[in-house]
Amino acid sequence: MTVAGADLPALAVSAAGPAAADVDELGRELAGSGAVVLRLADDPSSDLPYPGDLAEPLRALPAAVRAQQLALAVARRRGLDADTPPGLRKVTPTR
Repeated sequence: MTVAGADLPALAVSAAGPAAADVDELGRELAGSGAVVLRLADDPSSDLPYPGDLAEPLRALPAAVRAQQLALAVARRRGLDADTPPGLRKVTPTR
């Protein structure tokens, strides 16, 4: 966990359930070490909330969409084209 820090924030993704307490604890530890921690959770008070009124197996779907929205916003803020990320090339050529 030493890669997270002031220059590289951590994204803590969780949903109500058995692992939520572990994710919260890890987020607190990272924040205590000086890292910026953004919390993406099915909790309206989180930094990046998503709907939590779904069955647990379906909660990953809105969480993934919310994470994609974050990635798009970060790319735009950095002046990057999200449709052509640096270092990513199509493996199979299209004719």
